[in-house]
Amino acid sequence: MASRSGRLPPATLRAMETDNASNDTDDSKPSRRRRSRSARSSPANVPDEKVAAATSVAAAPKASRAPPTASTTTVTASSHGHDEEGCLVCHKDDNHAYLLLCEACNDEYHTYCLNPPLETVPEGDFFCDKCKHVHSTKDDDGLDSLVSALPPHYTSRFGEIVWASGGTGYGWWPSCIYDPRLTVGGARQLARKNLGKKHLLYFFECPDTPFTVLGDNRLVQWEDGFLEEYDLGKVAKSGGRNRFTSFERALQVAQLEHGKPIEMRMDWNHQSDSPKPKPKKRS
Repeated sequence: MASRSGRLPPATLRAMETDNASNDTDDSKPSRRRRSRSARSSPANVPDEKVAAATSVAAAPKASRAPPTASTTTVTASSHGHDEEGCLVCHKDDNHAYLLLCEACNDEYHTYCLNPPLETVPEGDFFCDKCKHVHSTKDDDGLDSLVSALPPHYTSRFGEIVWASGGTGYGWWPSCIYDPRLTVGGARQLARKNLGKKHLLYFFECPDTPFTVLGDNRLVQWEDGFLEEYDLGKVAKSGGRNRFTSFERALQVAQLEHGKPIEMRMDWNHQSDSPKPKPKKRS
């Protein structure tokens, strides 16, 4: 309360001076606590934009990692097709001694993953269930099983390009020792009757009677025939211009086939049927 003279009492003045000093201190500088928090938020050696980026990353929620469902796994496996290696049932590429390869579609299956499972690895070619019905009718005559039982010195010549005795007027003709399992119809029947005794021969550029059977004594290895000058086609040339032209074409085709891997030879003609069960004799 002011005195009548307009002057405040000494006690009041001292109280007011103390309050003003306290207000000046609060407005002029931050407290120790506020300064410490600011230092943690904005370090002097880190740019502001990096601080902001780090803050946004830290604030982002972590993505959940749910286990894949069965439908997801199936779609992933089927999208690979034949690029995926391993058993198509369990999707594992292990136990290769028990991993079977289908001869038709190249799919792979463990013996113990089949339905019903196989106790042992089967001998000969393996066909999966989806391909088995396609090939079952082809072996109704039992030829495939008979060929599998033949000695290696006989079956190892399948696909070999040779010179074959073509008979009168033909001489030694460019030919291929044909795998009878790759044939149907008349050629297959002819091969089955002579299986193990004679080879099934395919004569190049002889569309009327391409198949016949011959013994080893009427076959000459391809390289040896050039030493004997069979490539000149002397006998075929004496049979007329058309026959010699066929011989020249046959020689070209045989040379192309000889340059291929043996498993790829004659792939353009596999399972073709000959028009007659027995080739006629050439004269």
